[in-house]
Amino acid sequence: MKSYTDLEQSKKLAGILPITSIEFAWNISSDGSTRLLRMDDWETFENTKSDVKIIPCWSLAALLDVLPYTIKLSHDTIDVNGNPAYKNESYKFSINRCGLFGDKWNIQYYGKHQRQLGKRYKELYIDLFLTENCDKLIDACYEMILKLNKQNLI
Repeated sequence: MKSYTDLEQSKKLAGILPITSIEFAWNISSDGSTRLLRMDDWETFENTKSDVKIIPCWSLAALLDVLPYTIKLSHDTIDVNGNPAYKNESYKFSINRCGLFGDKWNIQYYGKHQRQLGKRYKELYIDLFLTENCDKLIDACYEMILKLNKQNLI
């Protein structure tokens, strides 16, 4: 099971996420070979040799820590269906196995809202704000972070 971001994912996330959230780094030497290093010592990270390139790498646990548990919208935002999402509503984070026999990972932000149906009745419905389905949980986290970043929510 893949438990950390690959090199291409790491390069994209390096411009989005705080570097202090990493546990690993890709070490790329001058000959082009790569290896994954555990980042226990920040001095090692900051004092690398000029012939070595270091790219931050995130573990699954680090990505889950970065994803907000709730999102409160303060501006007009477009939901998963291309419609304006509800202003000032909170959307909660959820992870599920989905599909036939649970073959995909689903990460979503959803809200529970009530609509008034006459004087006495209210209808409770689920409003899906963002969703991402992937074979691997780390890939779903990565894609969700990109979506949240695009909407200026992370």
